[in-house]
Amino acid sequence: MEKPKAKGGCSDKNCPIHGNLIPRGREFNGTVIAKDVHGTATVEFDRRVSVKKYERYAKKRTRLRVHNPECINAGIGDLVKVTECKPLSKTKNSVIVEKTGKDVLYQQKAEALEEGKAPEEKEEKRESEETEAADKKKAEQPQEKPGKGQDKSSQDGKDEEQSAGSQGDATEEDEAEPEDKKGEE
Repeated sequence: MEKPKAKGGCSDKNCPIHGNLIPRGREFNGTVIAKDVHGTATVEFDRRVSVKKYERYAKKRTRLRVHNPECINAGIGDLVKVTECKPLSKTKNSVIVEKTGKDVLYQQKAEALEEGKAPEEKEEKRESEETEAADKKKAEQPQEKPGKGQDKSSQDGKDEEQSAGSQGDATEEDEAEPEDKKGEE
């Protein structure tokens, strides 16, 4: 692989462009999901793995710790090209060779995760807002004026009172009759 020439220089000896590091081996394209202060980044990419039992493919994710040179300085959410190289540390044996763009889907996923972290708080806020709105509606409603619906209900109430009163009168008469009969004997 030829070393592409970049403007300026960097003091990183492990830079594949300006330093002495020779990138060799497999190449991967992935998204930077974490960035370290010490020139390390975590790159994630999806791959398909065959599951023989079901004769299907499963989707798996791979995360690599890679060297992030000063001149490239890839940030979180950047699409990058990664190449294997000699071991740089216990966990790093790859280096970012170039930035290829921004991963829009990664940013949308990150925003969705942020929104989904506290759904309980949102539900509580929504419930409290609904109860406040219901209280306001009750307070804003004027006193009910007798309308067609209420005239019927008020008449029904009067009818019920009259029927209850007539039943009450009948019971008093029934009770009075036995006393009269006792007095006559």
